[in-house]
Amino acid sequence: MNRQREDTNLSLKMRVGLCPTCGEYTQFNFLGEQHWPPRVVEATGMGPVVHLWLCGSCQTTLTETYMDSQG
Repeated sequence: MNRQREDTNLSLKMRVGLCPTCGEYTQFNFLGEQHWPPRVVEATGMGPVVHLWLCGSCQTTLTETYMDSQG
């Protein structure tokens, strides 16, 4: 299940990693939070809040779950 990390440090407004869309090793900036209603949380198994990151190269938006899987 995708759950929001308890230890998410949102003071770190930037991460570096490989973008799956453009293939560039680039900076990702914190874009914001996406809040899901309870029925969506229950149906998808996602957490009620998902943190979103924006690729500095191609502007692709990634979820925190994807960013965490990159190391």
